[in-house]
Amino acid sequence: MGNIDINVAEFICEPPQIGNTYRNVSTTQDYTFNYTTEGDTYQGYGLNTKIKLFIIPEQVQPEIEYTTTPVPFNAVNFSIGQLNYDTVSFRLEFTVDDGDTCYYSINIPYSSIIIT
Repeated sequence: MGNIDINVAEFICEPPQIGNTYRNVSTTQDYTFNYTTEGDTYQGYGLNTKIKLFIIPEQVQPEIEYTTTPVPFNAVNFSIGQLNYDTVSFRLEFTVDDGDTCYYSINIPYSSIIIT
């Protein structure tokens, strides 16, 4: 039997790419997010991949996990609706295998949110 060559590549976890976050103060007060991740791809590999969105009201801890609707791996104008705070920051958490294989925590401060 001939030699069998097997190449095993290192798994490189890509961080989420954060696009713009908007707050529509002129009409609805909704917060809308835009970002991309490799979450669907990693789940396709059979990896336990999760994404969570946390709300930090009035810039004060404790943060609150957003659980009203499922948070998508890729967001194009993903709206979480109106929040009952004057200012809110956010944190996006992306994990593979509960953070053992990959963990990214990305802050979205209120100062970076585009007011429309």
